[in-house]
Amino acid sequence: MRRTIKPKVERGLRITLDWRACFASFCVAHGNNPVEHKGRLLFADGWTHSSSSYRGPQWPAPADPVELRELLLAYWRRRLSIVEALRADLQARLQSMLGSPLMARVRYTTEDDEGRLVTKRGHAPVDTRLQEERLRDLALDVAHAWQTINDLERQGREVA
Repeated sequence: MRRTIKPKVERGLRITLDWRACFASFCVAHGNNPVEHKGRLLFADGWTHSSSSYRGPQWPAPADPVELRELLLAYWRRRLSIVEALRADLQARLQSMLGSPLMARVRYTTEDDEGRLVTKRGHAPVDTRLQEERLRDLALDVAHAWQTINDLERQGREVA
């Protein structure tokens, strides 16, 4: 027969909250990638959070659809400018590597003639595949931001 042992909870037990973890959880719940907007962190769903404290406060998305649409437009326009800047910077860095591949200094361990481990130094070309993949992801983010902005603007014209 299996017995379940329940721990005793004593009075006065102190719980210490990890506010950074709470903020990280909030970010995941509201779409990550906040942008600065009027002194707050604005998320893709319209929620905002204090930009100066992990503790908050937090503010829900506005109930008014017009106000929410304007807030979402502000989010996506700011997000677009951030992603386009990241993309342009990465593209410029990758472009500068086309003429001659960048070399990185590397250390490796090998055995010498007598079987002892020896650390040596050498050079290896920098693998740019991760940066190229990131560039493709940023291009998709730019396209998504433009599509969302266009959809929100169309909704605004239909309402008006």
